[in-house]
Parts: sequence; C-alpha cells; structure tokens
Amino acid sequence: MPNRPYSPTGRQPVDDAAYWLERAEELRSVAEDMKHPETRALTFKLAETYADLAERAYARMVPSGHDCERSISRGSHRSHAGK
Repeated sequence: MPNRPYSPTGRQPVDDAAYWLERAEELRSVAEDMKHPETRALTFKLAETYADLAERAYARMVPSGHDCERSISRGSHRSHAGK
C-alpha cells in the first residue's frame, strides 16, 4: 500500500477539508515572504486552489441542504498578491 500524506483527521486528504486548509495556510505564509511578484502571485493562486479543494471536501462531508454555517477560511491573501 502506498504511503499517504498526513491527514489530521485520519481521512484521505482528498476528503479532508482540514488537510487542504492547512496546505493553503502554509502556502500563504510562504508567499508572504516571496519577493518575486510573479512567483508570489502564483503561490497565492495555488493557496486559493487548495482552499477550493477544502470547500469541496467540506461539501462532501455536510449533507446536501444542511443548514450549518461553513467555516472555510479564504485568508486575506488577495490584498497581498499585488505587492
């Protein structure tokens, strides 16, 4: 059986919103320190993609039509992407 990436909840990463949110936060943190504008923007874009994966994983966990508040955080990277 192949090694799987670590998942804080023990789920497969593709189904684990927390896993993708952690990856997105890690990338945002890395991007904050980047000096090259294009690399910085691409890294923020990748973080946004990871946040999208978290939303999809969350949607699979919550039954359709469920009335709970979603807690997926997108971060504040948009204001930093142009620096």
